[in-house]
Amino acid sequence: MENLKRILVATDFSEYAARAEARAAMLCEDMRLRVLEVVSVEPPAVLDEIAMVKNRSIATAEGRVKQLQNKLMPLCAGLERDFAIRCEPAVRIGLPVAEIISQAEEVAADLLVTGSHGGSRTDDACIGYHVQRLMRMATRPMLIVFGQPVTSYCHVLVVVNGASARAATMAVQIAPRAHFTFLQTYDEPAAHDPLRGDALSGNAELARVQLNRFVAGLGHAPRSILRMASSGPLRAVVTEYVDKYKPDLVVLADDARECIEEIYSDVRTTASSGMRHDTRMNMDCLAA
Repeated sequence: MENLKRILVATDFSEYAARAEARAAMLCEDMRLRVLEVVSVEPPAVLDEIAMVKNRSIATAEGRVKQLQNKLMPLCAGLERDFAIRCEPAVRIGLPVAEIISQAEEVAADLLVTGSHGGSRTDDACIGYHVQRLMRMATRPMLIVFGQPVTSYCHVLVVVNGASARAATMAVQIAPRAHFTFLQTYDEPAAHDPLRGDALSGNAELARVQLNRFVAGLGHAPRSILRMASSGPLRAVVTEYVDKYKPDLVVLADDARECIEEIYSDVRTTASSGMRHDTRMNMDCLAA
């Protein structure tokens, strides 16, 4: 995999987008990337409604786009000032998901960064509709930012099951100084299986072999590594690990994007049930 060179962050000027903007800018600063691409999308329905309700010409719609550009400029200026980078702002008109994907393709973004959901949400309980669609439709690696960025990533969990070398390698690039845990899960035999002990040992050994092979196959291994092989359903094992050790970045295979919301929901439920003292989860997710 080639080095990550271009990052695109999508914004709707919400609190959740602000977290993504800060994380994307922080990554650019850490990786010494010169430019951060920033895109904001104006849905056509909004422009049409303005024109019809106010009975004005298309100039009104154009004025709205200009207004959005004027709103984007100080946002970019703030990122440039705080993170010593240069921003390339873009305003697009159309359906948000389609336009964000198109912008990512046009600028050849190596990584698409987005908040967990848009500004219409009142809590952090789940992933927003547009972000869910982005996860399903985008073909480029995607970083979903849930927490408020404070420092560079310190603790990264790579879920090896089905993961690609691309996902792990990208994680090493964006978090070169972090501690990495590579987690491989394996099936538990049925409780009534008379050969349960032997089967469990065999599954565990196979998981360890696959885990070691995966880590050895990485082009650039992290500086600090822990390998773990655990029995049980992937979702339950990952949730338990996240709840116990609090990684700030979880890396999943590209074809496991739909698991992100399930794992996030499980961890939120565990935290709110009183099993842990945390009232907020700051774990971001990378799918590549």
